[in-house]
Amino acid sequence: MTLLRKITLSISFVFIFSITLAQPHVVLSSSKGQDTIRVCFSEQMYFYSYLIDNNGDTLHCQWDWDMDDGTTFSGFDLDTIKYNFVLEKAHRVFATATYNGQHYSAVIVALTGLTPDFTGTKADLDPGQTGVCKGDRVGLIGKVDSTKTWKDKPVSVYTEPFPFQLSDQIDYSNTITRKNFNPDSTLSSKYIIDSIGLLIVHSNSADLRISLTAPNGKTIILKNSGGNNNYLGDTAHGATGAKWYYWSPSASATINSLSISGQMIPPAAYLPDQSFDSLLNTSLNGHWTLKVEDLFPGNDGYILGWAIIFSPAYTPDTLEYTCTYDLAQSFWQGDNVNLTSNGLSEAYPSDYGPHPYKFYIRDNFGCYHDTTIGVSVEKPDFDLDKQVVFIGDSIKVDDLTTWSASSSWDFGDESPFQTGKTVYHKYLDRGSYIITLTASSQSGCTDQDTAIVQVVPKPIKLTQYNVFTPNGDGVNDVFSFFNTPDEKITAANIETIDARIYDRYGNMVCHWTTPDQAIKGWDGTINNKGKRPASEGVYYYILIIKGKDGKKYKPISGFIYLHR
Repeated sequence: MTLLRKITLSISFVFIFSITLAQPHVVLSSSKGQDTIRVCFSEQMYFYSYLIDNNGDTLHCQWDWDMDDGTTFSGFDLDTIKYNFVLEKAHRVFATATYNGQHYSAVIVALTGLTPDFTGTKADLDPGQTGVCKGDRVGLIGKVDSTKTWKDKPVSVYTEPFPFQLSDQIDYSNTITRKNFNPDSTLSSKYIIDSIGLLIVHSNSADLRISLTAPNGKTIILKNSGGNNNYLGDTAHGATGAKWYYWSPSASATINSLSISGQMIPPAAYLPDQSFDSLLNTSLNGHWTLKVEDLFPGNDGYILGWAIIFSPAYTPDTLEYTCTYDLAQSFWQGDNVNLTSNGLSEAYPSDYGPHPYKFYIRDNFGCYHDTTIGVSVEKPDFDLDKQVVFIGDSIKVDDLTTWSASSSWDFGDESPFQTGKTVYHKYLDRGSYIITLTASSQSGCTDQDTAIVQVVPKPIKLTQYNVFTPNGDGVNDVFSFFNTPDEKITAANIETIDARIYDRYGNMVCHWTTPDQAIKGWDGTINNKGKRPASEGVYYYILIIKGKDGKKYKPISGFIYLHR
C-alpha cells in the first residue's frame, strides 16, 4: 500500500456523458466560449448555464456554482454569473443543477494569465546609489523569464500543522476537497476508492469510531467502537509514534475482528465496518470528510493527518499550462520616459523626490502584467563635523550624495576650491561662512547643497614651558609656546604678538612679532639667526598679545632655562 502515487496526465479533459434522451443535461458556456477558456486577472466574465430536458426545453431549477477559488453562489434560476477571477490558476468552474432531487453538473476550465517573474527589472544605478541627479538620465531595464508554468496539485493527503490531540471531549473532523475529476465522474464501484488512510496513535482502539462522509452527504463507518483493547501506533513515543492505517474495499479483515488483545494493531489495510457500496453514485468531486470520535474517557491519542486515495484507473486529470512573454511587446510608463525597445528604456525625472516607473508586458493570453520600481531624485547632501569651529581648527566635510562622481567645495572664504569626497579646511578669520558643495554625476549633471558654519575666536591660553635643550639631538631643540596641535590653533587666534626673550644681563636674544614666528620658536641662538649659540643659563621672556576676539591680554612672563 503506497500513500502517494505519481500522476502525469495531459491538460485536456475527456468528457464522458452517460445521457439518455429521458435525462436532463446541463449546457454551460461563457462570454469567451465553452470548455477551456483564457481570461486575464480581474477580467469581468459571464457564465451561462441551462438545464435542458429531452424535448430541448429549459427547466427551472436550483443552481450551485463553484468558482474553484473558494467562492460559491447558490440560487433558484441562478443560471447567469458575472465574475472576476482574483487568483492566477486554472479554475474548474462547476455549475450544478438540482431538479427533482437529482444533480446535474458541467464544467468550464478558465485559465488565467500568469504574472511573470520580474526579478531583474530595475533602474540602472551603480551599487550603493539610491538616487539620481535632477534631470539626469536613468536607464530602465525590464526583464522577465520567457515562460511561466502553472500545474495543479490535487490534494489527496491532509497533514495537520500540529498534532491534533484526540480525547473523549474533543472529536476530530477534517475535509479534503476534490475538484479535478471529470464533472460526471461518480462512485460507480466501491473499488474506485483505493483506500482511506489515517495517521494516528491511540492507546485503545476500542474507544474509537471513525467515519467517512462523501460529497453527496452519505456517511459510512470505517471503524466502529468495540473490538479488543488494542492500541494504534507506537504509544511509547507520543505523537511521534503515529502510524498509517488504511481502510480499503480490497482488504480481508476489519480492525475489530482481529484476535489479538493488548497489542499494537499492525499498520496495514483493513476492511471498513460498513461497505463503500453505501456511497455509490456520489460525485467524486466535492467535500470528503473524515471524523474520528473518542467515545469513552481514559484513553487519549494524536492524529497527524489523513488521506483519500482513488484507484489508479480513476486518476484525476492534471491541468498544466504555460504563459509566454515577449519583451518586444513591453513598455515603460513614468515621468519623461523614452520609447521602450525589448524592455529597455531611459527616463529623465525632473523633480526632487520619488518617481514611480511601471513596466508592462503582455502574455500570449493577451493579458498585461506590470511591476513598479522607484527612482528617487536626490538633492546633494553633505555632512560637516562642526557647525561652530575655532579659527585655525580643521573642519571636515563629507559628500554623502550617492550619485556623485566628483565633488567640488567652495568654503566661502575666497580660498581655492577643493575637490574630493572628503576634505578638510581651516578658517583664518572669524565670521559666518557658506560652504557650497557642487556634486557632479558620471554623465555631468550637477547640483548644489549648502551649509553655514560659524567661525569663532578661541580664547588665548598658553602652556608655559621652562626648559629646553638646543643640542641638535632633535628632542626639545626649540623653545615655543605652540607645540601641540591645540596650541597651534591658539596661535592662529592671535591678532598681534610682541614676544621678547632676555638674558640675565638684560640683553634681548629673541624677538617675535608674528604668530608664525612664535610658532617657529627660539632655536637657542642670538637673535634666532642660527650663528651664535646662547650660553647655558636662565632667560626671561615676556609676551604681549592681542587676540582675534579683540581682547588685549595681560602680559605673560616667566623664566626658561637653556640647558646644553
